[in-house]
Amino acid sequence: MEAGLVQILEGALLAAGEPLSVQRMILLFEEDERPAKEDIRAAIKMRGGAL
Repeated sequence: MEAGLVQILEGALLAAGEPLSVQRMILLFEEDERPAKEDIRAAIKMRGGAL
């Protein structure tokens, strides 16, 4: 998993001002740069589920 993914997701959640589903988080990325669903979930776990 890319180290910056957690920070990108944190920023997206702060900017959204509401909960985002994993699917919506995936769609934040360009198609050729999208992380896998498992990578998004791993980033959330890395933060203790507090994203």
